[in-house]
Amino acid sequence: MKINQNTRIDGNKVILIPYLKKHVPQYHKWMQNPDLLELTASEPLSLKEEYEMQKSWHLDAEKLTFLLIDRQNGKLCGDVNLFIQPDFDDLGLKIAELEVMVAEQESRRKGIALEALKILMLYAVNRLDMNLFVVHILKDNLKSKVLFEEKLAFHVEQFQEWSGEWILNKRVHDDWINQLHSELGYLEEKFIDWDGDEEKDPLQHAQNQDQYQEGDKREET
Repeated sequence: MKINQNTRIDGNKVILIPYLKKHVPQYHKWMQNPDLLELTASEPLSLKEEYEMQKSWHLDAEKLTFLLIDRQNGKLCGDVNLFIQPDFDDLGLKIAELEVMVAEQESRRKGIALEALKILMLYAVNRLDMNLFVVHILKDNLKSKVLFEEKLAFHVEQFQEWSGEWILNKRVHDDWINQLHSELGYLEEKFIDWDGDEEKDPLQHAQNQDQYQEGDKREET
């Protein structure tokens, strides 16, 4: 999806940036991990196939991807995705499926996945008018189930025996949106003109901006 190709969103723990061609080798490296492949129900791809997938996702109007930068160390650490369902449900709700992956071990157990999902959901409500979020979780992925059910208050819809997946959903309403705003605080969404130039890498831009802001803070003190 092209809507976020010039977007950077700064949270407290994580920065969301667009997934560009430049980042494919790192993403491909993550997806060589058999544990991540299993948890994300993904098939291993060649590097060439990974480049094709990145291009396809960028052009697909029903797929939205952000890469995640751990603000503590300034490194890429995973991704968060949204897949818009082609049809509305019986109530006329616009539905999107969510996925999140924190691939780097050192960035886990920091609350990055939780914050990234909250940011993405607010972005999807504001920019894409989403009404209902859905997740599919493998039955053995208990950490993910706890994340969505207990920390994000998703409702367990059903367990599919044939797929071995839990299906959970969350209906968008004003009180919940206000709660997310309260929990996240001020979110700075920036328009960055990459000009299609791969040298203008959003990862480097985010690192430079954080270093600049840290310098300002030291001068103030």
